[in-house]
Amino acid sequence: MVIRLFLFIFAFGLSATSNAHKPFFSDGQFSGPESAYQIEDIDVSIVLYHEVTCDSQAVWLRFDNKAGDLLYHQVGVPYLERMSDYRPVLAVVAPGLEMEDVPFEVPEGMGAKILETSWVQEPEEFLEPFTSTRSWILNDNLLELPAEGEGYVVAWHPEGLTGKLWVAVGTVEDFTPDDIARVTGLGRRLQDFHEQRNHSPRPEMMICDSPLSAQGGCAASPPSWPFLCLFLWCIARRKTGHKRT
Repeated sequence: MVIRLFLFIFAFGLSATSNAHKPFFSDGQFSGPESAYQIEDIDVSIVLYHEVTCDSQAVWLRFDNKAGDLLYHQVGVPYLERMSDYRPVLAVVAPGLEMEDVPFEVPEGMGAKILETSWVQEPEEFLEPFTSTRSWILNDNLLELPAEGEGYVVAWHPEGLTGKLWVAVGTVEDFTPDDIARVTGLGRRLQDFHEQRNHSPRPEMMICDSPLSAQGGCAASPPSWPFLCLFLWCIARRKTGHKRT
């Protein structure tokens, strides 16, 4: 009886509060389109917390949509002093979108729409009342998806800087009793992600040796003329050397 009463009060509080997302953690997974986190409904509000490491620089979320559907997406970071200048990038990858320059291979038949945060000087502060965790909201957007199919939301740091970020999609708060029970068990994990406990892990920030921007993707720029000339000269030298032998 006590548990049911608690869940009822918790659910009532969620329904009366804006920006209540179902929380999930990447745990170093979801690093590509083949292993992307599956979004069940793009209208339902969820948030995926991700620790950016050199082994897991980008986090991918997959969704299904119909032509004309609206996708609300948002990116932020935990409210930490060392993260005050951390500016990740968010991109929507889906059919029918024009291609913008991204540092990874885009699945065939899709384009990419980037949501930048580098220009943000004073991000919006956000307090989650139930977990008492604080974040900075860096940017958000409501995008109309032009074609039916599957798509992705991808987040990464453009300079390969490790850190933490979260990605949220959807605006409809839809908590089932199972969701509420699960959220109540995530309190310590959420506090640790935001480093609010004395013993919360505090990973150092570093530049990865091979950031995504150095790996390139299908939207990479063509080689410059000097590089092309040098490449052709090397081929010619190799052919000349073979003839002499």
